Amino acid sequence: MKTYWGAIFWAAYFILSISWSENRKAASLYAVMVVMGVLIVVSTSVMKDQLPKILKILGWLTIISLGLGLLEAFTPFRYPISKFSPLAGFFNKSIVQDDLSEPYPTAFFWTTNNFCFVLLVALPFFTLLRKRWQELMILTLTTLLVLKCSSRGVLALLSVYILIRGASFILKGYQVKKIFLVLSSILIIFIPLSYFSLSHDNVLELKSFGAVWKRQTAVYSSFITGDKYDSLDRTRREVMLQETIELWKDHKLFGAGGGQLAGKTTIFKSKSLDLSTPHHYWAELLAFGGIFFVSILMTWFIFLFKKLGEVSSELSTPARTSFVLFILGAPACSTLVYFFPAWLFLGLIALIASKANFSFRNKEQNETNLGNDPYSNVAN
Repeated sequence: MKTYWGAIFWAAYFILSISWSENRKAASLYAVMVVMGVLIVVSTSVMKDQLPKILKILGWLTIISLGLGLLEAFTPFRYPISKFSPLAGFFNKSIVQDDLSEPYPTAFFWTTNNFCFVLLVALPFFTLLRKRWQELMILTLTTLLVLKCSSRGVLALLSVYILIRGASFILKGYQVKKIFLVLSSILIIFIPLSYFSLSHDNVLELKSFGAVWKRQTAVYSSFITGDKYDSLDRTRREVMLQETIELWKDHKLFGAGGGQLAGKTTIFKSKSLDLSTPHHYWAELLAFGGIFFVSILMTWFIFLFKKLGEVSSELSTPARTSFVLFILGAPACSTLVYFFPAWLFLGLIALIASKANFSFRNKEQNETNLGNDPYSNVAN
């Protein structure tokens, strides 16, 4: 349990924060969600001997999600529990878009950003596949879906990941000609497919990436300057981020307590904007937990990253890369406190970090028992 101490502190802190929260009901509900998430994290500690099987199952679930996302992107099909599904009302969910002519993939994850975030974080683990073309195909399909979702934050991180991964192919001595041929073949198919499949809205959102980044940088700078960023062209997310920062300014050290934006609103484009979900997870934790909590949380993350580097397994590098993508990509989601896969991922990272010395691949067992399974590298 040495690698799980940060999660236990996480739960304890938000339970304790109820005592100084202004809205104790909201703080209690938030603490319950954190405790449930932490239970998911800690529960992975009993799965130490099942880690390869767990990763194999999660790998196949990710591939199924990719397939489901492709169906949603290029056909009228919608996963029933989707914000764009006409059947969402049967599951006590609200339909966000009445006009369903523009396909936005969400798969099992309700929102496009959550879906893209999961695909991004899963990518490094596919480097464990036997064949490079399998990894490249998954990478290509992931890129296509991220473009279809217009998830700009995830796309930026994905671009950096692709560049680094491409460089690693060359540095590891893979034949450049083979890589060039494979990438060329994929791009010949991928570029026209991307061009003709992106909607007008997709193109506009992707083109606005630079302007959005410039405005968000101005919002972040208010942490240091203390000035409130105000601009007529702010987006909804930027307004929510700014209001979250303003809450933190009043409770810098220990935070305002969990859920303290619940029920609060502000005016955005002459309409009331609900601030309950800040749409920037690290800003949310800073406002709710303060500098003290975030400092301890970052200490735990650094501890886990260091322990992952000490693991004698092929999992070490993919797990570390995935962990970095998780930390950098989290703001793309509205919040992670209610997002089950995020807690499960932290549990898996803590589990991998706890296994200081183990063999992840077993050639004889792969050849004897697993046949042509593309995940045959994942063995006890």
